[in-house]
Amino acid sequence: MSLQPLINGQILKIDDHYQGNNTPMDWGKGDIHIHKETIFKIKGKRQKFIIRLPINSDKKYSITSRGNTHEIPRKLKKEVEEVLENANTRAMFIEDLVACLKNFSQDGTREKTEKALERLAKHFDLRWTGEEIKRYIDDTLVSHTRVYKSNDKNNRKEFYEKITKSKQSEKVTFEIGENSGYAKETNRIGR
Repeated sequence: MSLQPLINGQILKIDDHYQGNNTPMDWGKGDIHIHKETIFKIKGKRQKFIIRLPINSDKKYSITSRGNTHEIPRKLKKEVEEVLENANTRAMFIEDLVACLKNFSQDGTREKTEKALERLAKHFDLRWTGEEIKRYIDDTLVSHTRVYKSNDKNNRKEFYEKITKSKQSEKVTFEIGENSGYAKETNRIGR
């Protein structure tokens, strides 16, 4: 099952450190989650919703609103539940994601990064367009961004994947999302 519905018009983000500090994660402990942001219209007003998808436990996902409403759109709830309901799909994605973050923080080689980004893109049923941007500091890869399209010929949307290592710390962040609408990633990837 494709995870693409989780990134249509939205962003998924995860890093390999505890939120708020630069302490490396112990992947078996604590609440490690994917951070997802999206905008929905509620009664004619745009509302921002934050979804936390646990990846190292059987905890249920949570959806919170950044606005005056606590009403969760049925469509958003259904989208998250349907995509995450397949435990095997979720487990395979998490395994590849953890490997990608660990390898990039420890090694950061171009070859390993490219293979990891390709594996992660397959979970979202995306194909690489050949467009990418790499940033190096002193011969060390610190950021790698790729542009993708959906494998669905009826879906002309463009997506991006980005893995980044902080200059100040060893914090590694993986981000994937649609390259339009809410995500507004065009400027972030240098296009």
